[in-house]
Amino acid sequence: MDKNLQQKLTELHAEIDEAQDVDEEARQMLVHLQQDIQRLLVQSSDAEVHRSLTGRLTQAIKQFEVSHPDLTWSMGQLVDLLARLGI
Repeated sequence: MDKNLQQKLTELHAEIDEAQDVDEEARQMLVHLQQDIQRLLVQSSDAEVHRSLTGRLTQAIKQFEVSHPDLTWSMGQLVDLLARLGI
């Protein structure tokens, strides 16, 4: 796995763990993102995991862009990195 991708996934995972002031629906979205990140860290060549993560990140960015700008910035960086890697 690309070292930069590994680093961004690890950073985002930590930021999701630290997210505060989110309702139950948003928390569930973050839990699913964490699961996708964990699967990607373990199964880096699984294209379905890549698509799932990219889709969830895009959805989460829309939901959290106002309330959690740092989190959405990290998500956006990861989406950009995945796109540059052709994922």
